Amino acid sequence: MTDPPETGIDYGSGATGASGLHTFTSGERLVGSLGDDVRYLAGVYGNASIPHRLHVLIRRVTCPFDRIIALLPEHGFHIDAGCGHGVLPALLHRSRPGTRILGTDIDRRKIEQARRAAMTGVSFTTESLGCVPGGSADSLTMVDVLYLMPDPRKAELLNECAEAMKPGAVLVVKDLVTEPRWKHRFISFQEFLMVRVLRATKGQEVRISSTATLAQIIEKSGFHPPEVHLMHRGYPYPHVCFASRRREE
Repeated sequence: MTDPPETGIDYGSGATGASGLHTFTSGERLVGSLGDDVRYLAGVYGNASIPHRLHVLIRRVTCPFDRIIALLPEHGFHIDAGCGHGVLPALLHRSRPGTRILGTDIDRRKIEQARRAAMTGVSFTTESLGCVPGGSADSLTMVDVLYLMPDPRKAELLNECAEAMKPGAVLVVKDLVTEPRWKHRFISFQEFLMVRVLRATKGQEVRISSTATLAQIIEKSGFHPPEVHLMHRGYPYPHVCFASRRREE
């Protein structure tokens, strides 16, 4: 099957989308390289258990973290909500050494493994975003979190994110969507196994939304109309990234 070309799309009602955010083309050089990232993560997670270390390496190979990081600012206080084992915080720490990073996740097992990757300026917690002083984050990411929630809960979590962010702060959400259909069917089956059978992922069930629906939920949760970056080319997963900014008060 041939993937459609990857493009940047503005699904919002506004004319400018998330103006001022970094955009990229398919041929642009991104942060680091896959081989460099894998070697770096293998070293950083050297104290983690073998299963968790393998998970971290596979996660990097199957997710476009370099493109996600390319959309983030160079400095400031960053939150990765639903950080899992901490792959994005680790890679962000490497490429943005001046950034203070907080990773949050409800899964204590994953946070315990993330804490084994000792990195200056990076911390992890199982507490909710309510533990963060309101309006303090310069940027916030969520990678593959919303697809495990029904649409009303997606909106609730995005509103909690907005509360933790400064006005104008950058939001980058990478999630799985319903397009292309064959990739949606593939990931739906895989996540059914991970969530309901193996219970390796925290969540009640898989609730994958369309690209347009997620863009609308983001816009209605205190953010500017998002720029939408299709990132699924070369992956068996329907990766899409939404880049926006928190609205000014």
